[in-house]
Amino acid sequence: MYYNHNVVKLGEKTAMVYANKYVNYLQLGSRYPDQEEVNKLCPDTIREVKSVPDFFISIIKDIN
Repeated sequence: MYYNHNVVKLGEKTAMVYANKYVNYLQLGSRYPDQEEVNKLCPDTIREVKSVPDFFISIIKDIN
């Protein structure tokens, strides 16, 4: 959802990188220098999510 919400605004590559940074922030607690900007771009529909669902993590692992 993060990617879909931002792809037109940011472009495909940046939207994917930011979506990955947001997932890493939720799942691993990673904080990047631009994390505040990444968090601001999060759509309201997923802003309250505190962890990444297991099915999403498995999809990401299958892609890699």
